[in-house]
Amino acid sequence: MAALRLSYYDLPYHLKQCLALCSLFPKDRLITNTELITCWITQGLIQSWGQNATMEYIGETYINELLSRSFFQDVEEIAPGVGCYFKMHDLVHDLAMFFAQPEYFTLSFGSKDVPKRIQHVTFSDNDWPKEEYEALRFLEKLNSSIRSIYFQMENVAPTSKSFVSACTLRFKCIRVLDFQESSFEALPNSIGSLKHLRHLDISANKRIKKLPNSICKLYHLQTLLLDNCSELEELPRGIMRLINLRTLFVTTKQRDLSKKENRLKHLNSLQQLVISHCLNLEFLFNGMESLTALRMLVIHNCPSLIYLSPSIKLLIALEVLLINDCEKLDQFMDGEAKGQEDTQSFGSLRILYFLRLPGLKALPRWLLHGTTSNTLHQLYISDCPNFRALSKTGLQKLTHLQKLEIKDCPELIERCKPETGEDWQKIAHIPEIYLDSEKISSSIP
Repeated sequence: MAALRLSYYDLPYHLKQCLALCSLFPKDRLITNTELITCWITQGLIQSWGQNATMEYIGETYINELLSRSFFQDVEEIAPGVGCYFKMHDLVHDLAMFFAQPEYFTLSFGSKDVPKRIQHVTFSDNDWPKEEYEALRFLEKLNSSIRSIYFQMENVAPTSKSFVSACTLRFKCIRVLDFQESSFEALPNSIGSLKHLRHLDISANKRIKKLPNSICKLYHLQTLLLDNCSELEELPRGIMRLINLRTLFVTTKQRDLSKKENRLKHLNSLQQLVISHCLNLEFLFNGMESLTALRMLVIHNCPSLIYLSPSIKLLIALEVLLINDCEKLDQFMDGEAKGQEDTQSFGSLRILYFLRLPGLKALPRWLLHGTTSNTLHQLYISDCPNFRALSKTGLQKLTHLQKLEIKDCPELIERCKPETGEDWQKIAHIPEIYLDSEKISSSIP
């Protein structure tokens, strides 16, 4: 512990603050880089480097610095460019808690002594109180200037609208409401009165059906997590007013996201958009080129999706695109006229995933002829059984491609085998090649 203390004292002040916030996560909890960075941004802990570096990028450097100093461990990559998991060692967690208190505090509903200076609270209970009034009565013990409320324990989260209402009425300065895995059926209209709210998480709520339109008054909201809200019928009208939103995760029962009243295309500050488990979704919205700040787009498990708008190709800042588990999707943003898409394809795309897409039969023309051919560094193709061969030019036009990984595409892999495969010469120039997880030696010395 003494060595850890010295390492802590050696940290710059801003990293000490960032580490203190980590004390709100339970011991042995897998933390993702995305959730941690959004928390840091929400609390204003990211120091700006200027116009060219996003807060998300700066947050990644913070994580790397803490990793290099062994404050985090057991790093596991989710997918290159998408994210990673890691943990804090128990001793590091104890150290973070020691220096974080009393502003950051872990409580239970049975706690008798609540520090007056507490600003950020997480609950350690393994079960929600049997009587709702116990939870409501406990809120009265907390300072009304509380800035964050987290529920990080599995299956322990608010079960009623009354608890959320009490939070909105008592904590007017609150920045973070983390209600993941909650089971209330509705948010109160009073949620719109929280003018300081930066982060709202109701992910994995399986009962909520609608969001109040008042949520669109949260002009300072930066993170909205609605993923795995399987009963959510639609996004709120007026969502375009959330002009400071940087991270949006969505699960909805909507068939079409292009309704005028939704207008996701007006979220000009959006950096990360994840559309997942939308079982009815058939169409994404047009006009996506207006999302000029978007750097990561994930479309996951949308089995009814049949069409991707060609406007996706005009996302000039997009660096990572992942499309997977969309079994009906067979149009991949190629325009009708073969010449049109040659000059219109992204501008910054570095990493591209096509995973579990039975409708993918060939690489899109925009990938081989547009500006993406000069920016793409990594290409992943997995479980696309109808993708059987490369085009005549292969991947030779992808002049900056450094890594190609093909998995569970039997016919394509057979054609790409070194020396004997008919398509081998079309990929042999790529420095790093994996076929069914086996590393292949390329023709590059």
